[in-house]
Amino acid sequence: MGKQDLFLKIEKMLIVVEKQAEEIHQLKQEITTLKEEIIVLRKGKNSTNSSKPPSTDFNTKKSLRKSGEKKSGGQPGHEGHTLEISSSPDQIIKHEACFCRNCGNDLEKTASRLLEKRQIVDLPPCIPIYSEHQVFVKQCSCGHDNEGNFPEYLKASIQYGSSIESIVAYLSVRQYMSYNRIAQYLRHVYNLPISEGTIANMLIRFASKATLAYQKIKTNLLGSAVVGSDETGAKVNGSKAWIHTWQDKSNTYIICNPSRGSKAIESEFPNGFPKSILVSDAWPAQLKTPAKGHQLCLAHLQRELKHFTEDLKNLWSEKIYALFKESLKVQRNNQYGLEITNSFQEKLHTLLSEDIVLPDKINAFRKRLIKNKDSLFKFLMDPQIPSDNNGSERAIRNIKVKQKISGQFKSLQGANCFVIIRSIIDTIIKRGLDVFEGLKQIAKFCPE
Repeated sequence: MGKQDLFLKIEKMLIVVEKQAEEIHQLKQEITTLKEEIIVLRKGKNSTNSSKPPSTDFNTKKSLRKSGEKKSGGQPGHEGHTLEISSSPDQIIKHEACFCRNCGNDLEKTASRLLEKRQIVDLPPCIPIYSEHQVFVKQCSCGHDNEGNFPEYLKASIQYGSSIESIVAYLSVRQYMSYNRIAQYLRHVYNLPISEGTIANMLIRFASKATLAYQKIKTNLLGSAVVGSDETGAKVNGSKAWIHTWQDKSNTYIICNPSRGSKAIESEFPNGFPKSILVSDAWPAQLKTPAKGHQLCLAHLQRELKHFTEDLKNLWSEKIYALFKESLKVQRNNQYGLEITNSFQEKLHTLLSEDIVLPDKINAFRKRLIKNKDSLFKFLMDPQIPSDNNGSERAIRNIKVKQKISGQFKSLQGANCFVIIRSIIDTIIKRGLDVFEGLKQIAKFCPE
């Protein structure tokens, strides 16, 4: 065999080797991806390592929160609270001896001295009060008949009052009771016969009265320095709908919309939040919302990183997780400012620029961090900006509680009534006011 033939043979072998090497590389990538999928299928994602709600968990997993040194329950030195004796009881029942237990003498007219007192706190029988309004006529000396007028709120020959309206709103939206259970409760406890249809109409009227306060909450949010936002699914008459919330420390605004995406956001806030830092998860519709700036929820990102670190044994993910953990420690130590923020941005840039091959899912996560790198450490600039979106998650968690009890909203109107009243209730709670008293004030309101 000549040299030329040998060279040709070697060249063909090299081509085969290169093809095999390429195939081996592709197969390795496929094996890595398959291994990752097998781990996910075996161990699965849950609320601690992903954005899945706790209700979907089947197995107990470790929380992101580390156990502290303190035991659960009341701590040493904690001042307890107990039922207090009233200084002005509504009635006093005296218990005196009528005769001597020793000799049998009559003690009826003998003076007594107080030895001890005990009290019972109870409720009187709950009986509806029927108030009749009567209109009279007076004839003037000129012969003209002058009639009195019913109050503006009194429309029918008989109707339920504002106190009952506020109780129904409270039980339905604050205590998540179904219409059927509300009807039973009012009948058994208040001796008040009321149908489920009447309850539904009552909530519609109440939501209508609350509209002005509801719109005021929305206006307040447009002027807020920091706004959190989130969304969750809900069933309305068998179809999928979406509950959206926008909230800050003093206001909660909730809507129901058929869309999960930008259409729903633009319908409520077409200009976005030009004065606000918008805190959210990485849902694209939230990140596309115009705002002064964005802050991604680090709790969401940490849960994903925990999955990559513990289940997929990825070291790069562990480094990112450690960086986020360090930034949260700095926040707890009340250290803020541009210098600290830039320091973490540089560390993040170094990790994101590492020349390493990552599994597909982790690589997609890295691309997401690269795309939103300027929205990760905004919370280190200002103590008002939270590092997580927990406030928004709490604002819509009640939707899941309501649906677990009632199954679904029977109509879009019913869902809208719920979110309007719930927005009012959450806002009242945030401002440290009495919820039931606030609902009573709205029930008394007469729209023009």
